[in-house]
Amino acid sequence: MTVKPIPTADLYDQYGEALGLCTTPFRRTGGRAVFAGQVRTLSCHEDNALLKELVNTPGEGAVLVVDGGCSPRTALVGDLIADAAQRNGWAD
Repeated sequence: MTVKPIPTADLYDQYGEALGLCTTPFRRTGGRAVFAGQVRTLSCHEDNALLKELVNTPGEGAVLVVDGGCSPRTALVGDLIADAAQRNGWAD
């Protein structure tokens, strides 16, 4: 699945105040500078059981955004979960 990125300003022009806003700074952890796809979100504070379950389903190119509740005590994504996400077609 190929998805063409849409500039934020164009999205705002089309959807206005109906858009949500993420103010959390993103950190680059992969090799891509730009990616796009349908966004799916998951909230899992200090427990990645739901995340493990989700990445083992077909991702179909979707971008997974994980809200870990800002906890610095627990790693939610490691090599096994990242590998499962890649195998199952989540955006990488």
